[in-house]
Amino acid sequence: MASSKGSLSPGFLFFMICLVFGACIVWLGLNGWRPEDKFREPESESNATEAALHDSPHTEEMGYEEALGEPLEQAVRHVDRLLAQAMEDAGGSPEWLRLVDVELRFHEQAEYHFQYMEAVLEGNVDGFVLSLEASLAQEMEDVVLSLESGDSQDMDSELDRELPEAILHIAISGAETHRVAVFVTHDPARFEFSSEDLGLESPIMAIIIDDMGDDMAFANSLALLNFPVTFSIWPRSEKMWETELIAYESGLEIMVHQPMEPLEYPEFRPGPGALFIDMDPERIREILQANIERFEYATGLNNHMGSRFTQDEAGMDLLMEVLAEKGLFAVDSLTHPGSVMADQARSHGVPIVVRDVFLDVVQDEHSIVLQLEKTERIALRQGTALAIGHPYPETLQALRTWSTRRNSDVTVVPVSALLERQALAAQETQ
Repeated sequence: MASSKGSLSPGFLFFMICLVFGACIVWLGLNGWRPEDKFREPESESNATEAALHDSPHTEEMGYEEALGEPLEQAVRHVDRLLAQAMEDAGGSPEWLRLVDVELRFHEQAEYHFQYMEAVLEGNVDGFVLSLEASLAQEMEDVVLSLESGDSQDMDSELDRELPEAILHIAISGAETHRVAVFVTHDPARFEFSSEDLGLESPIMAIIIDDMGDDMAFANSLALLNFPVTFSIWPRSEKMWETELIAYESGLEIMVHQPMEPLEYPEFRPGPGALFIDMDPERIREILQANIERFEYATGLNNHMGSRFTQDEAGMDLLMEVLAEKGLFAVDSLTHPGSVMADQARSHGVPIVVRDVFLDVVQDEHSIVLQLEKTERIALRQGTALAIGHPYPETLQALRTWSTRRNSDVTVVPVSALLERQALAAQETQ
């Protein structure tokens, strides 16, 4: 029987349907659609314009942070790195440079941590001092290094041992920031560093690692440490749900790492789902709620960048309204000293803790270990301390190194335990 000219076989029709369907799948893939996109908040025309202005690429195309902390405190961390480098240049090990004590001081209304340190050398002091002088002169401005004999030292010490060979005083912009007692010994590995008893019972510290949600290998390694680390996860990161699950199954605390506008925007871009001071209140609330609701197990929130937004009273007021409704605590990463986050949190009854130390502004293992030791000393002095780091390879290695020599008198806890300690202290003073 002859077939009619206009008819198509069922097989050919099925082939064409599959071809069109396949083309649609390819188009969606090329345009970045993912199944989880169905959980994103809907975008109106105005929201799409806003996204074009404010959203930015993630991870590889976006720096992790704006400048962290005040300039004087940043300079202190830079000197820490140069001290460790001078130890190596003098034939020693950075592990033979230890932080003994810290003290919060102020200079021209800027706060910083004055540091008393001890360094142990096998040879004479001259090579160490010359290397440090050269690097300070090359890399820093307005820094003065002075040297005095160890037998003239005025540092309190009850150590049953000889006096240091020399004492270094380092001042930045007129403020003394470091005092380093230098000892010379034939066996530095057996040297006993000072350890003051500051009289506080059960000091505790917490460590937050920000910018989580993209590197699964890092997340798994962090979860394997022998102390708890709090995961602060970008709400729009590629592996948000997988990272949250790793933390939850490891018994670790989880926070929302909420992007906020920095002073240097658009040079520094906070990324998708960020809050900006030019947004109307309804949009801020919509973004916040959508970001928080992407999490299953988050108990708190801290700011990513935000040196501008955290100074905005209206924005912080709205943020705390939402956190109070959701039952979340807050952490002020303190990316700017003018932040009003803590004041607004207290006015809304939202528990809040403020960062004490940034661990890895200088991305060097030995420098980061010193920042961890600084956090310990702050905890020993004031009872609690909070450090914040980032998913750098140097940070992970520093955490591993520190775990083998950390002060057993200081317990590492989740951030919520710091808040509980603060609440108990507040009750006792009433």
